[in-house]
Amino acid sequence: MSLSFTKSTQNLEIGTSMIETFEGTKIQESDIQRIFGTPSNDNSENKDKGYGGEWYFVASTGSVYGVGFRFGTMRTRGKAFGLNEKEYAEFLNWLRGELVSCFK
Repeated sequence: MSLSFTKSTQNLEIGTSMIETFEGTKIQESDIQRIFGTPSNDNSENKDKGYGGEWYFVASTGSVYGVGFRFGTMRTRGKAFGLNEKEYAEFLNWLRGELVSCFK
């Protein structure tokens, strides 16, 4: 099964794991903004706690995944309950493909 992902404008509370680099290059919030545009949540009310923008995507199955930043480090985001490992891996592969265009 091949999933497709579309950008979501929803602000969702979901679990996290860190990703700091892509092929040896530190991923910056500006890189993600260049690829995906305006964040789904800019976290303007939490900047003092180190939070940056968050971009959420809805898989064709309805699952929600995303990326966000805290203290300048990119973190992947996924629903804390019912997370499907296979879908999550597919999200990471899709995200990798999107990052390739940024780091060419």
